Amino acid sequence: MTSAANGADAGVASPVEEAIAFRQWLADHHDEFAHLRVLHADADERVRVLKELQARLYDAGWARLGWPSEIGGRGGNILHRAAIYEELANAGYPPRFVFEHLEVLLPSLARFGDPALMTELLPRMLSGEETWSQGFSEPGAGSDFAAVRTRATQDGDNWIINGHKIWTSWSKWAKRCLLVARTGSFESRHRGLSVFVVDLEAPGVTVSPINQSNGSPELAEVFFDDVTVGSTALVGEINDGWTVAMYLLSCERGSFAWQRNTFLTRRLTELAERATDPTDIERLGNSVADLFAMRVRSWSTMLELAADGSPGPQSAVNKALLTDAEQYLFHTADRIHPGGFMWAQNLREEVLQEELLFSHAASIYGGTRQIQNITVYRQLVAGHTRTETDEYVETAMAAMLDPAGAEAGLDTLGFDEVVGDLGDTDNRRAIAAVFEAAGRTAQPTTGLARLLESLLGGDTTLAVATEHLADAEVRLVVDVNQTTAPRIVLATPRGWVSVLSSDVTWNEATQFLAPGNMVTGVVDISEAPSFDAAVADRAEAVGRWALACEALGAVDAMFDAAVNHAAEREQFGATLNSFQAVQFMLAESHIARTALREACSATGRTLNGDAAMITKLLAGRIGRRVGAETLQVLGAIGFTQEHPHHGWFHRVLTIDALLGRSAALARELGTRLVRTGKVPLGVDLSELPGASSSA
Repeated sequence: MTSAANGADAGVASPVEEAIAFRQWLADHHDEFAHLRVLHADADERVRVLKELQARLYDAGWARLGWPSEIGGRGGNILHRAAIYEELANAGYPPRFVFEHLEVLLPSLARFGDPALMTELLPRMLSGEETWSQGFSEPGAGSDFAAVRTRATQDGDNWIINGHKIWTSWSKWAKRCLLVARTGSFESRHRGLSVFVVDLEAPGVTVSPINQSNGSPELAEVFFDDVTVGSTALVGEINDGWTVAMYLLSCERGSFAWQRNTFLTRRLTELAERATDPTDIERLGNSVADLFAMRVRSWSTMLELAADGSPGPQSAVNKALLTDAEQYLFHTADRIHPGGFMWAQNLREEVLQEELLFSHAASIYGGTRQIQNITVYRQLVAGHTRTETDEYVETAMAAMLDPAGAEAGLDTLGFDEVVGDLGDTDNRRAIAAVFEAAGRTAQPTTGLARLLESLLGGDTTLAVATEHLADAEVRLVVDVNQTTAPRIVLATPRGWVSVLSSDVTWNEATQFLAPGNMVTGVVDISEAPSFDAAVADRAEAVGRWALACEALGAVDAMFDAAVNHAAEREQFGATLNSFQAVQFMLAESHIARTALREACSATGRTLNGDAAMITKLLAGRIGRRVGAETLQVLGAIGFTQEHPHHGWFHRVLTIDALLGRSAALARELGTRLVRTGKVPLGVDLSELPGASSSA
């Protein structure tokens, strides 16, 4: 490994290797840096401490990691920076606060700014010598960003700026501001905007801090009266500020979301210390799932940014997921804390009280939650007719609709051979595609039974649901005819056990919500022998992932049906999709299904037990949510057996009941968090794509 723990520009190793080296460096300086981990109620003191921390990180080379050498960096990319942020949070260092803007502003400045000016200014940002603010919002231009009225008028080689900005985060402590001003006509809207670097200490600038509801003076009003900036202060092209701003927002909703996620993970760990109520513990488990979805989604965005891409409107999904995760977590904190944070008895509780209040603004700053829905609908949903699928899913769907039946289709695909080698990446993709296609087509198959029997041995299957009755009796459900698999493995309080199919009293008939090959029975497990836990755990994890992929297929099918119905159905003289309430329901469904797809994809790369459990939890929650929202869009026709929606909805409800209901899995995750004090991440840094590759 060639990591630099000093200021030298040595070669950059992979994000994982750099994270390991940084972790050791933090451990070596643990006592020396103890004062940098102390909580402070005073905002000015927090800024002072963070500046000292940033300076130390810069001098040691760590704050320069992931930034290009042209602006004082060591090389690497955004994935390296993400690894550093996670290690800082894990080690107990405070949230980035004023330095959050490094990830929001610096990428855009490096990409669009004047090279000579950026070479001069950006190292000062990295070292903590200077902090910056972002001048976007105005009294008449908040979410309606294109309505900016602050004007920049060209005067020879200079620009004269006049106007009024508000809600400019960190301006109280900032040396400079990245400001959006109008250089075209007001009627040109977003086509007449330009971006400038403005010195907040220049003549004509007045900064007036605003105390927030939580007591923090984080925000400010900034007035610009005939403020002069040079030609090199222009960032990007004249009247093309919208391009700069959109790139900036995509960075904010990728790397900032990752940073915020690491902070929320730390807070979730601390909340677990107080949780005792079963409902609160279940909510903690749901937060574990929320943070997992946010983790893998923000990493995907950062991968695109690392490849010099621009995620565009897809980043609005990140902002929505982050908002929902943060507010849900702090609502749980409010439930857990004695008195609901009405009072704070020590500094730690004062800080939590402040953060709880701030969480209410998560759906306001950076574009309101409603604006995210509008963006998602207009840019990602409107005009949609069918979810795009790759060649794997298309091939699997054709097999599901084989005239000879879905079972014949599975045989044509060579499914039994595919499930026999899960170590092959293509095979895992093919398995995911088969289950996704089964969900989309609502075709009952023996795919799950075949998969489980392959993992457990040809004569053994896994009970996909159990209910413990009196004494040692257990009611079980298997996804195969009982005569096919002589032995059945099931989970019990004493661990995994196996029973013979012949010892089960099988029910003659059971009506399942979704058609399939499932049967139920009752068996006495008092003398049942134990079964290899590692083998059973593996089968359960893979089975959960497969079911989540099937739920994803059904979710996509319900979404497609609802979008098309809304585009065709007229009410009150207009199509349903012209009504904002319908647009919001479809946007929410799209946000949810995007999270599920990210989770299924991440779990398919690792197939570890935690990721599979969390993804199965998400599949149950999201399947139920999208089923309800799309049914609402469809209206009465969706609640008939004539319409296919009922088949997809019944399918996700059934899937939720197999291999762990979402509510039960949330309780299990929450209970483990309370017991161990450790948040199950689902996927470690080393399991994320690109994290083990050198820059």
